[in-house]
Amino acid sequence: MRTLWLSPRADLFGPAAAAGLLAALLVWLGPPGTDLAAHVYQRTLFIEHGFVLWNNFWYAGRYSFVNYSVLYYPLAAAIGIKLLAVLTVAVAVIAFAAVVRHEWESHSRWAIRAFALVWALLVVSAAYPFMLGMTLALLALWSLQQDRSRLFASFTLLSLAASPLAFLLLVVLLTGVALARRGEHRRFVAPPPPSARSPRSSSCSGACSPAAAPFRFPSKSSSQPALSVSSASS
Repeated sequence: MRTLWLSPRADLFGPAAAAGLLAALLVWLGPPGTDLAAHVYQRTLFIEHGFVLWNNFWYAGRYSFVNYSVLYYPLAAAIGIKLLAVLTVAVAVIAFAAVVRHEWESHSRWAIRAFALVWALLVVSAAYPFMLGMTLALLALWSLQQDRSRLFASFTLLSLAASPLAFLLLVVLLTGVALARRGEHRRFVAPPPPSARSPRSSSCSGACSPAAAPFRFPSKSSSQPALSVSSASS
């Protein structure tokens, strides 16, 4: 009983702890990520000037936050880029494990472990706003599985604020699930009562039953006299 109680929690928190440790080693001891310089600049811009709509010092000028990530840089300014990356990886693995274990139970064990490894290695790219958005999208899926509509809506909006690309992937996934399950409710429709059936089907029910239908092949008892007659004549 104790083993059964600990197994789901081990599948949730074990891979998350391992992924968080690997992500921490890569973030603090590994090479800087590809997009790290951009995030450092954007974080510094937010700390010094807050939310600004336009930035003339980025290439030929660009919108600073509204077209990339509204949520990530305030969080990065509050707790730091590296710590936020590690927490994002750990929470994403927990959310992914909860979602796939709800659907496939113990068969999802290796999928959880593979996701933990891949998601921890993703910090090398330093795509931190996208990773934060996907974490929130996974939390939205978990909320949807638990029938918590308000929490689902909140995580969905936060995913949009963190990364429009992650929000788009969430919309594509939800659309695919809705299209795949649109006919499932028909499997659970109860058959109509006998009084609601058509007269043709009710009249056929007696004639088409096995008891009323003629038996096409002679039974063993009916074929026995024929065998005795043939043996007597011979």
